[in-house]
Amino acid sequence: MSTEPRRLFIVAYDIPDDGRRTRVARTLEGYGDRLQYSVFAVVARPAKLIRLQDRLEAQIVAQEDSIAVFDLGAHEKNRLKRVVTFIGVKRDLTPSDVIVL
Repeated sequence: MSTEPRRLFIVAYDIPDDGRRTRVARTLEGYGDRLQYSVFAVVARPAKLIRLQDRLEAQIVAQEDSIAVFDLGAHEKNRLKRVVTFIGVKRDLTPSDVIVL
């Protein structure tokens, strides 16, 4: 198991093609929580983020699609709740201390 600390990332995409957009969204759903239609919060160690970026890169057309990854720093319990403020409809976020096997 990696000793690198987990980090909080915000991933946003702008993909005009419906099929590619759906594939990217499904991939991101496996890594994090949807905040908006095209924005996800991902908590991961750097190695896992690299794997995610490789998967996403294979799913897009670089000349047409755009994915932005924002590194918000080291993850700690409840950090996302302090970093992301919702106005209007609130989104349920996966607790940081949950481990899915």
